[in-house]
Amino acid sequence: MGGVFERSAKIIDISKEIQSLLGLESNSVTPNDLIKAILKADVDLLWNGGIGTYIKALSENNADIGDKSNDNLRCDARDIRTKVICEGGNLGVSQLGRIEYALCGGHINTDFIDNSAGVDCSDHEVNIKIALNMSTSSGSFPVEERNYLLQQMTGQVEELVLTDNYDQNQAITIAQRTPVLNIENFGQLIRNLEQEGLLNREVEFLPALSELSRRAIAREKITRPELAVLLSYSKMLVEKQLMCSNIAEDKYFQKYLFNYFPHLMRDKFSNEILNHPLKKEIIITVIANKLVNQLGGVINY
Repeated sequence: MGGVFERSAKIIDISKEIQSLLGLESNSVTPNDLIKAILKADVDLLWNGGIGTYIKALSENNADIGDKSNDNLRCDARDIRTKVICEGGNLGVSQLGRIEYALCGGHINTDFIDNSAGVDCSDHEVNIKIALNMSTSSGSFPVEERNYLLQQMTGQVEELVLTDNYDQNQAITIAQRTPVLNIENFGQLIRNLEQEGLLNREVEFLPALSELSRRAIAREKITRPELAVLLSYSKMLVEKQLMCSNIAEDKYFQKYLFNYFPHLMRDKFSNEILNHPLKKEIIITVIANKLVNQLGGVINY
C-alpha cells in the first residue's frame, strides 16, 4: 500500500508493505529518511516531478549543487538502484549525477529531453495563434470561431508534439547502440562543436580527452545524458548553418511548413501559413530536427 505524507511532518508512520518495499527497519521514519529510501529503492522506475536536486555524483559536494534545502536527503548516483529515472520536474539530478548513474548501468536522459514536449507544445501554440491572428485581425475569422478551432486541434497538436519527442528519444538510442558511432566519433564531434564556438565542454560536463581515452579502453560508450547534450548542440549547429542559406525559399520544403501545423488549419488557412512571419525559422527547425534525428542523434563529421 502507498500513501501521501506531509514533508513538514516530524515523524511518518508507514505500512508494513512500504517498510518491506523500501527496506526500512522501523515503521516510523522522518520525511527525509523516507525520501532517501525512495530514491534508493530497488524498483523499475523512479519518477521525479518535484522541485530540487535530489541526486548528485560522488565527485560533487552539496555546495556544488546549490540546493541547500535538500542537502540532508541528497543521494549519490552510484547508490541509486532503480532501472530508469524519468523527470517531470527540472534539475532533479545533476548532470554529473546523470552521467555517473548511466555509467553504472541506469537509464536516464536529461530533464530538457524528458520535458521537451512542454516546450514543443508552447512553440506550436504560439505559431498557430500567430497564423490565426492574421485572419482574425482582418475580420475574416471571428474570435469565437478561432477559440473553438484551437480547442478542436488539441489532439492533433498532441500528436505532432509526441511524434517529435518519440523521434528525439529514438535518435539518442540509435546513437548509443550504433557500433560505428564510437568514442572517437563523439570526440571529434565535441571538438568540432567547440571550434564552431557553440559548445563549452566543461560547462556541459562532457568528457575530456583523457576520459574519452579511458572509456575507449574500458569499452564504455557515451552516456544518454551526454548524447542528449550533443543532440541539442548538433541541432543548433545545423540550424545556424541553414539560416545562412536560401533553403527555406525552395518550394519543396513548403510541405514541411504545412505539416508543422494541425491538418484542420492547413487548407482553410493556407495563405496565413505561407505568409507566416516565422516561416523560415519553422522550416529550418523542422529540417534540422529531421536531419539530426534521422542520422542517429548526432551529426557525424
